[in-house]
Amino acid sequence: MPSMCSKHRLALGLDWGESRLLTGALLRLEVHAGQLVITTNGRFLEADVRGLQEHYHLVRRNHEQVRTKLIHLQRLEDGQVKRGRAPDRQRQAAMTTLAVEAQRLASHMRWLARDMAWLAGRGRCW
Repeated sequence: MPSMCSKHRLALGLDWGESRLLTGALLRLEVHAGQLVITTNGRFLEADVRGLQEHYHLVRRNHEQVRTKLIHLQRLEDGQVKRGRAPDRQRQAAMTTLAVEAQRLASHMRWLARDMAWLAGRGRCW
């Protein structure tokens, strides 16, 4: 039997995934018939944040749509200014509203991403 560097017999194996943020299992190092064997109790651990991920993707899609509308209106406004026309007040008001909404959605996305990481790190979804 090979000598052990440490007396630790328990380990936690983790894997970063796509559909599940974090999966893992508790592992135990045991000796069977003079051989070192890694066993597990079969209990599967997972951080399931699919609901938060779905919400994040909806917010991201909405943010992209708002940003696209804002960029379109900015290009229209730039074209009007280049032609020497006065800025359109109604368009400027819409651009201001869209800019505020884009900032709000970006903040919400950051909050959701932070929350998903916190839940996975704290093991609240195990």
